[in-house]
Amino acid sequence: MKATMKRVLGAVGLVSEARLLQMTEESRRTSERVKSLEDRVASLRQDAETWKQRHDEAAAKVREWKGTAAEARADAERLRAGAEHAKARATEWKARADAIEQEKQNLRARLEDVQRSAIAARDYVMAIEAKLDLIEAAIQVLDSRTREAAVTRT
Repeated sequence: MKATMKRVLGAVGLVSEARLLQMTEESRRTSERVKSLEDRVASLRQDAETWKQRHDEAAAKVREWKGTAAEARADAERLRAGAEHAKARATEWKARADAIEQEKQNLRARLEDVQRSAIAARDYVMAIEAKLDLIEAAIQVLDSRTREAAVTRT
């Protein structure tokens, strides 16, 4: 009987309550994952800004030391190398932030799909409940008619 009901519900495009709960749970987990990724993106953006500021500071020092003596030029060369490293790190962090942003957008899209599926499943369940109410009402009418017919025969 249960398998028959599942086939009938499947043929109409409805899902079971367990599937609905599973989809709701997946939606909740996806929401949590999106929140986590948003936090990570914010942290990575802050780190990228810090690296950018460090790069800007190092570049300013390089410009300041250009006019100094040969000893100062050696120091400027060392800082320039540090600035390049900082710039490379800033670029790396920006690439990471972009990748995480893309992942966040993909997860948002999945979350929206899951939410649409959950809404559709709820609508299907409500439609089935309405149909079951109609069937129950029809059964009650038939039962009362049958009883009336039985009472009139006896």
